[in-house]
Amino acid sequence: MQYRCFKCGFTDDIKRPLARCPICGGNMRILYDADEVGFKPDDKLPGIWKYTCMIKLPLTEAYSLGEGRTPLIRSFRLSRKFGVEKLYIKDETRNPTGSFIDRGSTVLVSMLKHFGYKRVFCEAKGNLAASLSAYSSLSGIKCYVKIRGHIDRGKLYQILLYGGEILSDERKIAPYYSVYPADPFLIEGYKTLSFEIYEDLEFKVPDSIVVPVGNGCLIYSIWKGFYELRELNVIDDFPRLYGVQEDVCAPLAYRFQNIDRRECRKGIAVEINERRPYMGDEAIKVSRDTGGRIVSVGSMDIIEALRDLARYEGILVEPAGAAAFSAFKKLLEEGEIDSKDTVVVLATGAGLKNPRSLVKALSSLEKSVMIGGTKKLILEILSRKPQHVYSLWKSLRERGLNISKTAVYLHVRELERLGYVVSEYVGRRKILKVSGKITCMKETED
Repeated sequence: MQYRCFKCGFTDDIKRPLARCPICGGNMRILYDADEVGFKPDDKLPGIWKYTCMIKLPLTEAYSLGEGRTPLIRSFRLSRKFGVEKLYIKDETRNPTGSFIDRGSTVLVSMLKHFGYKRVFCEAKGNLAASLSAYSSLSGIKCYVKIRGHIDRGKLYQILLYGGEILSDERKIAPYYSVYPADPFLIEGYKTLSFEIYEDLEFKVPDSIVVPVGNGCLIYSIWKGFYELRELNVIDDFPRLYGVQEDVCAPLAYRFQNIDRRECRKGIAVEINERRPYMGDEAIKVSRDTGGRIVSVGSMDIIEALRDLARYEGILVEPAGAAAFSAFKKLLEEGEIDSKDTVVVLATGAGLKNPRSLVKALSSLEKSVMIGGTKKLILEILSRKPQHVYSLWKSLRERGLNISKTAVYLHVRELERLGYVVSEYVGRRKILKVSGKITCMKETED
């Protein structure tokens, strides 16, 4: 068991927590000899520590809040909706602080406590900071946080209530351990997702796993879990690993396609909006090596996926998790995922931690609720052929709807306000046609 640097190959025994390579500053990983580990889960141990057989670290005590062992939900309704046979949602919203990061925090904080650390510092976005604050509180370690970029109120409140202290300058505190998203002990916790998926599928490997990608740590961790199972001859094949980013900030999706595009704006899925991913190289490599790829999806697609998961499966996820489901739909439409494949989509965090995204989802839902029967008929007519108001009125009457021209004007005006109808002048006539938002008013299918 030892550290090894991804970049320069430096190795060292695990005598202390080591976040980065002391030689080149590269990412570190933990490697085991085959005779050190064996896949023999112990259900008597709490949380992810049932896989102590695969996390052979020098620990005296594990600090657990019951993280892990989250349900792998067979999605029957969404499977019917999209015509697939075996779609599963790995519901990481059930973790103690509402995200998959709790898996890593229990390992990291347990290691820090073992080596006598009393303070931990992290410069991170919301989920990592909230999770570290919770586990630090459990272990008696003081947690200091510097917020990087935008943070939702729900996550900020979590940090403060768990006892985390917000700082603007880490130099103001005494010696501490500095955590960053690619910490090798976080990776050791995240990899347990692979073990759970394998067990929950009755000791089978899925065809594909779809993973939100920000820094690239999660998709690498899932690969590492399956890699270790293969090294032990427990499995023969890897699942295809698909990563997803939001299109306003998708450096890895573009790099995967050899496109030089570095623009990065804040989108709705802030947890995966990373301009310079810490494990970008590793994320691209594992997705490519397993036959997957990294794709991007739009903000409106993410909102629609968020609503689908809530309506059809009762799972309220944050936008990063919804992005994974949106990518699944895209890959299915493009034929990359087959309808007969066994597919796992990772729902990485709870939606209530991100109320801003819920407001956006509800806003689009309210618009669809306001569409009555007459307006739907108007949209149906206009979707077939753009028309001026008088022609539209005649078409409505031909369909048996006894309505005045004034009422048609009022319905059209409301549809324009909602953004479902747009108009342009052709000569002196105002021609009406449906906009791209018409897909938002589709009725829910059972």
